[in-house]
Amino acid sequence: MRDLSEETGLLLSDRLPSSPNITLQFTPAFPLWLNVEIDEEEDIAFIYASVRAHGIDGDKSDYHDLLSAIFAVSLRLSNVASSRLLKIEMADILPGEIYSCNIFFDKQPPTTFINLNQPDFASIRRLLEASVLAAWITSRVWSLSGEGQSEEGCSYDEESGWASKVGSSLRVKPGSKNADHYARRNPSWEYFHLRGCAKTNWHFECSGGWDGVVPIGKL
Repeated sequence: MRDLSEETGLLLSDRLPSSPNITLQFTPAFPLWLNVEIDEEEDIAFIYASVRAHGIDGDKSDYHDLLSAIFAVSLRLSNVASSRLLKIEMADILPGEIYSCNIFFDKQPPTTFINLNQPDFASIRRLLEASVLAAWITSRVWSLSGEGQSEEGCSYDEESGWASKVGSSLRVKPGSKNADHYARRNPSWEYFHLRGCAKTNWHFECSGGWDGVVPIGKL
């Protein structure tokens, strides 16, 4: 893994004496990274991605949803893996918020599972290379959405015309208990998520002049 991480430009964490697990980072601050959990007794390992943003205003569900979606779509389009998303919530601390996301790789043979006796290094290399590209695409989306141009803000606007249209098509009223809607600036988008199902909608305002709506369903 050390050789593969160096060849793909990823940062490999040092293994702790108390744990055989390692992480692969794109940069120290990037809110998406790869985990490698090692079961030495069974001679197997599990590789998957995690998404968790820090220092963001307001509910972070939109960040975690978008990061994991871009990553999963990129891997699917590159024919590297069909990704399965696990959204983690902490109902007792942050009710309704997507606290983080894990992304597992289900292409056959599933890349998530690694046989330590006979690792498929070619598949792992393809996964790491595709992950680096997915991280670059994510950075471009943030840049085009105005990240860093001025102070970031987050607002909850139940009167949004766009949100009303989305809510009408989904037969749910914005602001209801099972629907999350809010707008963010720098990066700039609106986010509408229907809890309990795989229906998420985005309205992007890009600095390059493009303004569009992206519905994201099952990947």
